[in-house]
Amino acid sequence: MTRAAKKSVLLLLAAFVATALACSKTEDKKEYEEKSKREYRTDIWLVDMQTGADSVSLGEPRNITPRRGYDNQPKYLLDGSGLLFSVGVVAEDREMRTDIFLHDLASGEQRKMTDTEESEFSPIPMPAGRGFSVVRLESDGTSRLWFVDDQGDHTEVILPDTVAVNYYAWIDANRIALLAGVPVSGEEKEPWTMMLQIGYVNYGETRPVVEMPENSRALQMKPGSNLLTVIRKNEAGEAELSLLDLDSMEFTPLAKTLQGSHFADFVWTEDPFLLMADDRIIYRLANDGWVMVRDYSDVLPGPITRLAVRPDNQQLAMVVWEVPLEQ
Repeated sequence: MTRAAKKSVLLLLAAFVATALACSKTEDKKEYEEKSKREYRTDIWLVDMQTGADSVSLGEPRNITPRRGYDNQPKYLLDGSGLLFSVGVVAEDREMRTDIFLHDLASGEQRKMTDTEESEFSPIPMPAGRGFSVVRLESDGTSRLWFVDDQGDHTEVILPDTVAVNYYAWIDANRIALLAGVPVSGEEKEPWTMMLQIGYVNYGETRPVVEMPENSRALQMKPGSNLLTVIRKNEAGEAELSLLDLDSMEFTPLAKTLQGSHFADFVWTEDPFLLMADDRIIYRLANDGWVMVRDYSDVLPGPITRLAVRPDNQQLAMVVWEVPLEQ
């Protein structure tokens, strides 16, 4: 596998390993990786949500994936009836791969939507409401954006020449915000760098915007606006939420990230309120800074690493990193 491909793999799996306990100096790396597959897991929890003119309230969380393994990257269907998410599958003869599942909110049933030898990450419903898109880690190490139909039977690459996609968000039916690796001319030691790019589906091309920190992963449009929300470093090297005006391509600082969530996910409600997690506590951004919404320290088994809001604004999905069940 090429250096670029290895880097793509590492970046795509960052959400799975970023919060894992560090491997001790005396522990064999292979043994640690195998133990991680057995003992560490992320689960998806759902919580009822209500928003008012200047408030957000959250109810009691419930785990919809109470099993060992990797359940991550939840995204609600546009009609709010279900939740797409990625599931890690570990076979005895190979490393973990991921498939996409759909959780039906009415019945609680879960259905596998992809079943390939390759890994699919980051499912997002298509803007037109037909099918969904994924990042597929292909057999040659490239990671490209693919379309998957509603039954999971038909797939089609969306931006064929963009081969190191890590994270993305749909702007509209033709434009995609991408965090993707690009080659750096003349740099032999480290030939790829992370760039925020805008992809144009109709033309099959991308436009670079700005270099981003390698562990950036959160992109989301602010509801009711033409503003893309990202986390980037300011001139002082601090992680900062910023708004990118997609007309002028200029950034406006919004707020510093929470101390423990420099590159964790944030999410907009439809009101819009901006929510972010620090450890097991959910905060919202107010005029005077971050305000605590709900402390789940006595309820959740580990820190919150990702968030998603149902389109009707009445439910929040949280990815919770769970500590090992056995020491």
